[in-house]
Amino acid sequence: MKSDDNREIITIFQLYGFKQIIKKATRVTNESSTLIDLIATNDPSSISKCMVFPTSISDHDMVGCIRKVNHFKNTPRIITCCNYASYNVDNMNGDFEPGDWDSI
Repeated sequence: MKSDDNREIITIFQLYGFKQIIKKATRVTNESSTLIDLIATNDPSSISKCMVFPTSISDHDMVGCIRKVNHFKNTPRIITCCNYASYNVDNMNGDFEPGDWDSI
């Protein structure tokens, strides 16, 4: 949790535009308190909450975060297609005959 102890990871995070969002120690003993579990993001606004969960089976706590879900709805698209269930080759060829195919 001291900035001198984690200079390398801070440099890497700055290089790639990440921000560490866990601020509380994740391993606590009688002698020390350290943050060894990280959650890093390049978009902190997409995280609504981050937590450190104390556990009773170890001196090592769990970390977690809640990510905001994209709730934007796409506008519906209307797709027009042909029904080829009753496809007739002669009728289709007849539809193409009057066209000017020289320009194509």
